[in-house]
Amino acid sequence: MNEHERPSRRGDVRRGAPVRRAFALPMVVLLALIASLAVGVLLERQSGGHLAVQRAIGSYRDHHRMVGMEVMVDRWLGPSRPSSLTDRLGDDGLAFELRQPHGRFTRVYISDGQGAALSNLGAVTGPAADYARRVRDALTPRQETTDEELLRDAGPVKVSANTAPQAVIEAVASVVIGDNSDRFVRDLITKRAKTRLTTQDLNTVIQEAHLTPEQSAGLEMLLTAEPSLWRVDVKTTEPDVPRPQWARGLLEVGPGLGRWMENGRFVSWETVDDEP
Repeated sequence: MNEHERPSRRGDVRRGAPVRRAFALPMVVLLALIASLAVGVLLERQSGGHLAVQRAIGSYRDHHRMVGMEVMVDRWLGPSRPSSLTDRLGDDGLAFELRQPHGRFTRVYISDGQGAALSNLGAVTGPAADYARRVRDALTPRQETTDEELLRDAGPVKVSANTAPQAVIEAVASVVIGDNSDRFVRDLITKRAKTRLTTQDLNTVIQEAHLTPEQSAGLEMLLTAEPSLWRVDVKTTEPDVPRPQWARGLLEVGPGLGRWMENGRFVSWETVDDEP
């Protein structure tokens, strides 16, 4: 073998180097991908933990706002009775105002909150449960096609005859009376358009409809002229905050120790972005 035919070790090394570099490149890419995924998982966990903390803080803040507002509403009501509550409200439902330190100003509005039919019937028993279930089933499809509040999640099973949308009155009457419910609905809507209904007014409308005892009893199970569920809307403004802050809740009240508000409690409470 002559000098030109003898293999060159140096040449062999040069020819093998690109193979090792080609093998190392995918490994580098794979390691970079794994590192990126690890960083992404850590960031996601950190973000999720931050959101959980913020939700907990928001829940804590809303709870104490709710309790504080419950006390303030209780003090404002004093020994009032439900039938006279509406007489104490302003034209727009303003109940009272709070001037707080640092320019914070809160207005509290109260209105009848029992106009919608109850959808959560877990605590309802007896004949009223069957009536209420059928009313809910009749209103559920209509709720999906209207902006009116036809259903609510909390409160008593009875519906306020003064503020219930006509669709709710029609559903109640149809379930209890049947096909001949048009006269009762018409008389009730006409009567409440002229004056705020009292319990006596509601009983008169039921009697004048010439119903059976069972039908009259059914309407008395589902309708009331003296609601015990009230909607509370709270508007708060602050000097350094460009937009007012709104919160709302449903307050259920009942008799106790001579003060009908003694057993009052919020059954729902939430912070909302815009004016209700």
